[in-house]
Amino acid sequence: MQSRCISISEFGNVNVVTISEREVPEPRGSEVRIRVEAASVSFTDIMIRNGLYPEVKKAPVVLGYDVVGEVEAVGPDVTRFSPGDRVADLTITGSQSEYLLRDEAGLVPVPSELEPAQAVVCVLAYLTAYQMMFRVAELKEGDSFLIHGGGGSVGSAALDLARAFGISAYATASQSKHEFVSSFGATAIDYQHEDFVQVVKQAHPDGVPAVFDAIGPENFKRSYSALSPGGSLVIFGLLDMALGRQKGGMLATGLWYGLSKLKRDRRNAMFYIITRLRKQHPDWFQEDLTALFELLRQGRIAPVVADIVSFFDIAEAHRRIESAEIRGKIVLDPRRR
Repeated sequence: MQSRCISISEFGNVNVVTISEREVPEPRGSEVRIRVEAASVSFTDIMIRNGLYPEVKKAPVVLGYDVVGEVEAVGPDVTRFSPGDRVADLTITGSQSEYLLRDEAGLVPVPSELEPAQAVVCVLAYLTAYQMMFRVAELKEGDSFLIHGGGGSVGSAALDLARAFGISAYATASQSKHEFVSSFGATAIDYQHEDFVQVVKQAHPDGVPAVFDAIGPENFKRSYSALSPGGSLVIFGLLDMALGRQKGGMLATGLWYGLSKLKRDRRNAMFYIITRLRKQHPDWFQEDLTALFELLRQGRIAPVVADIVSFFDIAEAHRRIESAEIRGKIVLDPRRR
């Protein structure tokens, strides 16, 4: 069957994004064919589009890092799912499509009462925040942390989870997003006019147990200094490099990271890569995403959907994400006309 999708034929600016069609065959073996109900539009898509994402080295490619949808057909070896079930997965590419095939082993059941748009925000944004907070930094109730980009999808997810679990949060954000950040009960820091290290240490003279940073090497150094003894700097991206604001970001990060390991100050720096952790601990992916869906079902978290768009709105969605105007997550609904 034919399926419309969002694809790029080459790496480049937003003009390479097109609506195309691809063949989605009948599922074989343990494959499941999913009718897509929601796929997030994320900054990772822009990194892939620009040729900056390490796991996607060639175009053409269909975009879309995560998916929530309904099982439409199953292969003969499928045992866990039936047509009509709702499922979720982390796809890396391919989900911005009307239909796609996935192996049942990686799928996570989605409670039927959840809205697809909110559920899909859990798959990449909330899972990233949840695993950084609880699997990597091992935060607990009463702890505190700093995250950069508090108005973005991962940042707002971390703030929402902090509120749910009784953790104090500090977040850098532009002045225009301070009200949004504060709505989660977090302390907003104007990164353009305030020293985030000073703000954090005024409240916590010894520093905080965790800092989550996806900006770049120069920021990592300052974030490291905001840590308490035994604290963890968790690096989960290179925004400056992706936006062309810093050349040689990977090399500079590698050099700084290596030097940080030589320090004997009981603080740690580590990288978080969602796909790597999933390969190392596939059971965590299932457990953690299931836990997030349950938190959403109970009303303990409330993912922010900034907009729900159609295929025809994707290029504009990329522009909005690149301008950093978005609060929360943009979601594609392929059923929209």
